[in-house]
Parts: sequence; structure tokens; C-alpha cells
Amino acid sequence: MFDIDSLEETKVKLPADDAFWEEINSHPLFMTTEEMQKADSVHVKALQSLKYESEDPNSNALSFKEEGNYYYKKKNFKEAIYCYTKGLLAKPIDMEIACHLLTNRAICNFYLKNHGKCIEDCKFALRCQPNHFKACLKGAQAADILKKPSIALQFAELGLAIDPSAWALLDIKMRAVLAQVKIEEEQVQKDRDEENSTKKLKLIYDSLQNRGIKVDFKMAPVQIPDGINAKFYIDSHGDLHWPLLILYPEFGTTDIMVDVHESSLISDTLNVFFDPNKEMASWNSNGVYHTGDDSLKVFFEEAKLFGTYSECKPSWTISKLTKHAQFCVSKSLVITLHVVSTRSENFYSTWLKLINKS
Repeated sequence: MFDIDSLEETKVKLPADDAFWEEINSHPLFMTTEEMQKADSVHVKALQSLKYESEDPNSNALSFKEEGNYYYKKKNFKEAIYCYTKGLLAKPIDMEIACHLLTNRAICNFYLKNHGKCIEDCKFALRCQPNHFKACLKGAQAADILKKPSIALQFAELGLAIDPSAWALLDIKMRAVLAQVKIEEEQVQKDRDEENSTKKLKLIYDSLQNRGIKVDFKMAPVQIPDGINAKFYIDSHGDLHWPLLILYPEFGTTDIMVDVHESSLISDTLNVFFDPNKEMASWNSNGVYHTGDDSLKVFFEEAKLFGTYSECKPSWTISKLTKHAQFCVSKSLVITLHVVSTRSENFYSTWLKLINKS
């Protein structure tokens, strides 16, 4: 018969050296969660991977959610986003889990100031769980920061349907409503201004047509550089005032006059830039372009076909030019003239060949 009392007392003596205890403490089974997060051993990684190898997508997603929450508490939002994303990629069947993953990721993006991504995640979270208050709140706050009142209002109203006393959403809703009213008022004023502008333009186009001046609405409008206030207008006496753009094809440069009266001579406008008694532009330092003789030739693009040109005389008035049978302006109502000099013999010869081919 077995006599338990006959057994000698067995004493297990544990090693007293530090190396033994360091090995014990470094084993994953004896680590705290925080120590495991910091550890970089093969054993720790192997143990951690086990919690993601479940065949249950909900369990896998929850594991990633827990890890994301750990990083979130540490304010490591980028790592938390990575974990929440991995949880979503686990394709949880439970929509509540998916909703929480999306909302948590949205909150991290909010703190990283990725407000657009925050809004998108909140939208998807509410598709998974329409009564999730956190998604409503964070989506409203992100939209409020981005000055998107219509989106902020939608989130706020959804959230207030869940909690009517949520002061943060009430505050956002008030701002969104006021912003919406302002936007609508501005749009009404903009529409009214555009309507008035359209009416004024129609009156101008009709007036030009009555004077025998053609406007080609298919022609590309002339672009005036920013900061230059050059606009066509009819003064109180019924006289026309034109912006005039002068192009120098030889040098690829331009000049502009913002207000040229219809009675002005073309030569007067050229004299502003090429009076031989005045300092010349840097590109004209040799004085090839000047009004001291008849070397300057002026052309305009014809109405009938793009790239065809007619010559006009410097002695013409702007009024005579605009009533020429082949002349037209685009809807921008800017007169464009091309100026070349016979003193630049090579270029002038090339220019004539170019326009004669047209």
C-alpha cells in the first residue's frame, strides 16, 4: 500500500542568479500588456499573432480594436488608425463592431486634423449603426471646422434626434443654420447681379450691332492680366471707350491701354509707346519700333477666319477700325492689334509670308 507519509519532503531550489529572473520576466506569459507592446522578441510576436488567427471575423476585428484602443490612450493616433483599419479589413459581420472601428478611426483622424477623412468615416459608421451618437458628434464637429454647414447640420440633426439636449450639437446646429441662411442670401444676390449683368451686356451688344460693330461670340475672349481694370463702357454722351491690347509678335510681348476713346487715332495710341523723343522699352532698346516715320505696320485679325489678318492705317480712328467689314471683337470687348516694323526686315518678311498663307 502506498504510504504518502513515507515520502521525503522535496524542496525545489530556484536559482538565485539575475539571469534566470531576467529570462522569466522576458517571457510573454509573464509580461504586462504595456511590456508586450514594447517588446521585440520572436516569442512575443508569435504570441501576439495568435489573437488574430481566429476563424471568427468578429473576434479578429475586436482584437484589432483593443490594440487600437491601447494606442489611442497613448495618443499614438497613427498607429491606432492602422489597427482600426486592420480591424475593418477583418470584415466583421457584427455591424456594431464595424461602427465602433469606423468611429474610433474617425476620432483619431479628427485629432490629426484629417477632418475630411473623419467626416467620411462618420458617414460610414452611421450606415452601420444609424443611432451611434459619437459618429454624429464627431462628424458635425469636423464639418463645422471645414466650414461645411450643410453637412454639419445633417450630422447635428441626426445626433439631436438621439440626444436632444446635447449642447455641443445645438451650438453647431445654430452656427450651421446661420451660415446656410447667409449662403442662400449671397446666392440670391449673386443670381440677381448676374441677371443684371446679363441684361446690361445684352444692351451693349445690341448697341454695338446697331452701330455696325460685329461681336463674335465664338471667338475666344481676350484675357486681361489680373489687377488691370480694363473694361469696355459707354459714357454719358453715348461714346464708346475700349480696352486696347497691342501685340508685338516679333518679341512675344504686349502693351495694354485700359481706356481708348472711339475718336482716338491709332497713331495716337502708338505714340504713347513709341514716341522717338521718349525712353524706349527694354525690348526696343535699338529703337527699331518708333513713330518717327511710317515703318510701323498695324494689323487686326479678320472676322471671317481665325489666323487671317488685314492691315489698318495708323491714321484711322478706333471708330473706323471697329466698323471695318472684316473687323470683329470677342464677347470680352477688347480690341487687339498686331504691330510689326518694316525696319526689322527679316521678321517683317516672315510676317507677310505668314499672313499671306492664311
